[in-house]
Amino acid sequence: TLTSATGFATGQSVFIHQTQGMGAGNHELNRIAAIAGTTATLANPLANSYTTGAQTVVVQQYTNVSVAATGTMVAPAWNGTTGGIMVFQATGNVTIDGTVSMGGRGFRGGGDPVNCFPGSPSGAGCAISHGRYGESEAGGSTFGTPDNAGYGINNGSGGGGGTRGQDCAAGGGGSHATGGSPGADGSLGLCIVNLKHGGGLAGNLIGSQDLSRQIFVGGGGGEGGPDEDGTHPGVGGNGGGIIVILASSLTVNNATGSIEANGGAGMGGSNAFAGCGGGGGGMGSGGGGAGGAIRLFTAGATSLGSGRITTLGGGGATGGSCGPGSPGGNGGLGRIHLRPGAAPTGTTNPPAYVD
Repeated sequence: TLTSATGFATGQSVFIHQTQGMGAGNHELNRIAAIAGTTATLANPLANSYTTGAQTVVVQQYTNVSVAATGTMVAPAWNGTTGGIMVFQATGNVTIDGTVSMGGRGFRGGGDPVNCFPGSPSGAGCAISHGRYGESEAGGSTFGTPDNAGYGINNGSGGGGGTRGQDCAAGGGGSHATGGSPGADGSLGLCIVNLKHGGGLAGNLIGSQDLSRQIFVGGGGGEGGPDEDGTHPGVGGNGGGIIVILASSLTVNNATGSIEANGGAGMGGSNAFAGCGGGGGGMGSGGGGAGGAIRLFTAGATSLGSGRITTLGGGGATGGSCGPGSPGGNGGLGRIHLRPGAAPTGTTNPPAYVD
């Protein structure tokens, strides 16, 4: 059952993915045999059960695909309900002289890049909220709480927000194949828990190297912690999205081409954010988003280039009102899975799992 049948048609190939919630990461390719209202009858029985948090994406069909050196191919970013996934199939050759990117289009980092933090401007003291954790397969972002040791809790693979307090508790990095890093602790003073003004924890590791089993969007970074008289903590970086390409052959130009689903960088906090008042220093930095996932199927020749295919984590912020001494946590690496029809040439970063 589709939320809306707009954009779907009989005969289309579709990619069904449990993006959040129970069974997150489960996915499959199928084909629409018929549509009646919002009910799609599929050519093959579903291999998995899907529930709230799943989405169905049309698999774009091409003969040959060529991305020019000046060109960039993207798909819609995750918006809390849909997006974050690019998937296409080519019966011929795919040649990447430019950029195929889902970088920063995965789960969103904690925080609000536009509006004032609740409790701004100054004077809120310990009544203000803690920094928001990043989005993940476990759910959306909201204001965090400290654990018993005083660190900002994470949200599945999403990094934890920095805790409220005197100054500069930073958000944790999102995680995926490798763990992100926690955000820097803040200086002691007001609002501490167990003698700790803790940074956000890094997200949890998730998934396995074989992306035919499960495939995940990168976890978002945590928001920096607000201080007791500040205005706008640093927003966490977005995670990388998912790219799935099925082709007869694949060539990535070693000088100009790239396929990337990297995590986005965290942002520095501001104590004088426009329209929010405030002054001084102490608003924590945001953590980086984790790298996403890339899965490549080819029937023949596969030329990857040298480090031109990447799912890197975004860096935690080192600027803003807290500077390099109180950085946000870095995002972890994502995953790359290659199933080639012939022995591939080149390398990826991180190294691909090849089967």
